Amino acid sequence: MIITAAALLLVSCNSEPTVQKYFVEKAEAKDFVAFDIAPSILKTDKYNLTAEEQSALKSIHNVNVLVFKANKDNTATFEKEADAAKGLLKTDDYESLIKVNTQGFIASINTKGEGNNIEEFVVYAQQPENGFGLIRVSGNNMTPNNVMTIASIIQKSGIKADQFKALEQLMPNKQ
Repeated sequence: MIITAAALLLVSCNSEPTVQKYFVEKAEAKDFVAFDIAPSILKTDKYNLTAEEQSALKSIHNVNVLVFKANKDNTATFEKEADAAKGLLKTDDYESLIKVNTQGFIASINTKGEGNNIEEFVVYAQQPENGFGLIRVSGNNMTPNNVMTIASIIQKSGIKADQFKALEQLMPNKQ
């Protein structure tokens, strides 16, 4: 709640739509689930991290997650909000790194910043029958390699899968 209020004050000076403003506006809206993940959630103290892994962790400040849960009663709202979220990634100085569109599952990874000075990564994932989600990773001097390193650390850190149930439903079913 305090983070939301502080973020609202921070972004209220500029009237242009941004991903950060979208997170703040939708954090407590109907059909949305929002939460923040601190890098400290990774229980890395029991691992002997390499210098590269330590550097990657230090480059990340926070991770914000916003999920819209679709159902048969909110189809029009889902379409409107999904278009708005995707539109922000086209207009808010983001560069698209990867796009996936397979069997109704849509995903993209977008960066803001240049080269080895990436300010944030945003992952967008959508499956119409389940909803869509945005994962915003912000930090200083992040690189694409940092993100891959963080993924590896998360894998071995033992974060419980039930912490991410809202995101799990967006992923395509394995056949």
